[in-house]
Amino acid sequence: MNHKHRLIFCTYSSLYSSLVLSRLLQSEQIEVVGIINSTRVLKPSFNSLTGALRLIQTTGLSYSTYLFLITDLFRLLKPLSRLKTIHHIAKKKAIPLLDTVDINADDEVSFIKQLAPEFLLSAHFNQLIKPPLLQRYSAINIHPSLLPNYKGVDPVFYALLANRSMLGVTTHLMDETFDTGKTLKQKCITTTLTDSVFSKNCQLFEAGTEIAIAAICEAGDNKESSRLMKHKERQAIGTEADKADYDSWPNSQLTKQLKKQGRSLILLKEFWLMLRSFK
Repeated sequence: MNHKHRLIFCTYSSLYSSLVLSRLLQSEQIEVVGIINSTRVLKPSFNSLTGALRLIQTTGLSYSTYLFLITDLFRLLKPLSRLKTIHHIAKKKAIPLLDTVDINADDEVSFIKQLAPEFLLSAHFNQLIKPPLLQRYSAINIHPSLLPNYKGVDPVFYALLANRSMLGVTTHLMDETFDTGKTLKQKCITTTLTDSVFSKNCQLFEAGTEIAIAAICEAGDNKESSRLMKHKERQAIGTEADKADYDSWPNSQLTKQLKKQGRSLILLKEFWLMLRSFK
């Protein structure tokens, strides 16, 4: 029987995180031994209401509505959806799950240590993993762009805004800043005129999970590769991603510009089809 690679999945509860987790659990080569769920909204000091109001103020009503659909509404529709929330999946599969505003806090580090993972895998995660954890574990991130291009909060939004004909997803080693670190694997996906931010994100996170599993298996089966994934050795590698710009939250003006180009953030039909047709 093949060795299963033990990992902790780090994410922010959403439809996208459920897609990634579901695909991880379908792999015969991966064992998800724990889940870290971020409850942070913008800043650790914000409560959920303050964070939500500040997010609406920052991004505008249209983009905030899109975020509501893929997070809160997705959770509310759990009884009608074939794609379940990460909390539902964790309970059903008896996977330890920790909600936290800071993955680097002492209790959170102890939680991770007790589960003894080989890897930390992050996707749709809004917290920076700091050196003490990076030095101890091989940490990989799934980022829905072809790094070094489109670092930041919503790379799909900015790539579609720029009318890119080719999008992609990157798995990379995590470093001390967001979306930097050695690239492991990438996959390209073409765009069509009907693609929304939502539909492309779904495609890219699923494709990203596939290449993340491949990267983990290659590293886990090769002791030398696994050793090189540790933070201490990879610091000197450096990547072009460090030099790229970082895009923050889209604002209402940019959202209007995207709509003028005939693009949508999300279509209710495709959202509902994802919930009902997921396999």
